[in-house]
Amino acid sequence: MAPAGIRTAADLIRAFEHLALVVVGYRARSRHHRALAELIGGAEPTDRRFAAEDLAQLYEVARYAPPQDELTETDVERARRDLMLLTGEPTA
Repeated sequence: MAPAGIRTAADLIRAFEHLALVVVGYRARSRHHRALAELIGGAEPTDRRFAAEDLAQLYEVARYAPPQDELTETDVERARRDLMLLTGEPTA
């Protein structure tokens, strides 16, 4: 899913899980989302690592928070920005 297509929690979940499969491979299916963020972002403190950690935190909210705690528009924008950085898609 293209980052611009993220509008809902379900979209964010699908995008994070797809990114994990692309970057980490099939073993991503059995990894915790925080461990996946480390594998996606790398060990060094870079923008990529911070984006991966932020995206994992947003994924956690989208996946495990009660339905009434929907993502805010700010959360959606953060997820889009993080995904653009992590996928190499140009930002606007």
